[in-house]
Amino acid sequence: MKKFKWAYIGCGAIAFTTAKQISKTSDNEVYAAWNRSKEKAEEFSKKFKCKVYEDVDDLLKDPEVDGVYIALTHDRHFEYMKKCIKYHKPVLCEKPFTINAKEAKKIFKYAEKEKVYVSEAMWTWHNKTALKVKSWLKEKKLGRIIEVNCEYRVPIAKYIKTTRLMDYHRAGGALLDIGVYPIRYSLELFGKPNRIECTGRFSNNVDLGEVVTFYYDDFIIYHDIAMDTNTSEYYSIKGEKGEIYVPFFHSTKKAFLKGEHKEKYVIEDDLYARQFTNVAKEIQKGLTTSKFIRPEMTIACMEIMDECRKKMNFLYPSEINK
Repeated sequence: MKKFKWAYIGCGAIAFTTAKQISKTSDNEVYAAWNRSKEKAEEFSKKFKCKVYEDVDDLLKDPEVDGVYIALTHDRHFEYMKKCIKYHKPVLCEKPFTINAKEAKKIFKYAEKEKVYVSEAMWTWHNKTALKVKSWLKEKKLGRIIEVNCEYRVPIAKYIKTTRLMDYHRAGGALLDIGVYPIRYSLELFGKPNRIECTGRFSNNVDLGEVVTFYYDDFIIYHDIAMDTNTSEYYSIKGEKGEIYVPFFHSTKKAFLKGEHKEKYVIEDDLYARQFTNVAKEIQKGLTTSKFIRPEMTIACMEIMDECRKKMNFLYPSEINK
């Protein structure tokens, strides 16, 4: 079977991580790479034996490229997705899809017009574990929902001072980089809340953490997001019949159903490889949007993060005076 040929735009840490997994699959190939620093692209090429392009337009003109994976900083996603669509190359773009909902809507509108596949690389919802949690709720295993609590804390700011995560001009900060996961998780499980509240902590114009609260008719979801504290990650849903507990929810391979119904769900899967394979199959079928990562949910997530930043009176440089 012919392998799906991926071109990488951006050769940072996440590019190496995903390429390592998809190189082991029988249906994906790391075919080409481009990076603003050619040296970095060449380093990537040595590891994965792929072509290196000095000009991104030349990469996008290559007829052998089946799909493009964008692994750049958040502030560059919009620009390079537009380039891919212009050349009619299917796109898998790292999260967050864009820096705001306005950009996301423009990309999906352009992609629809040109009939080009575009999807956010939100690997959590390619993961069978997250889909199992959703099915438990759909089957009403917990009965009436009483309370939901979520923590996603990773100590990035404690030990890394110079990366894009701490760069205001490159849309660094906790909300877009890690907050996108818990916010999207809640949206996928429960839909849009009636209203939200958000408070945050800042250092040098970079948000170090937020508490984001979703209000629904009968229950509240608390999201504790931070990149300056010790690691803690879980998602807990309490209902009248028990609890669903998901450790390390954004990338976990296990989930627990406790109470009246008891079940432990465990998988063995290469999660990035699963995502790339799913996307490749959708593109090969001629789809222009993903059934796993629906455009309307990507936009809804961006809208909520926009609302969070509005409540914190916070804009990125590219948004000021626009």
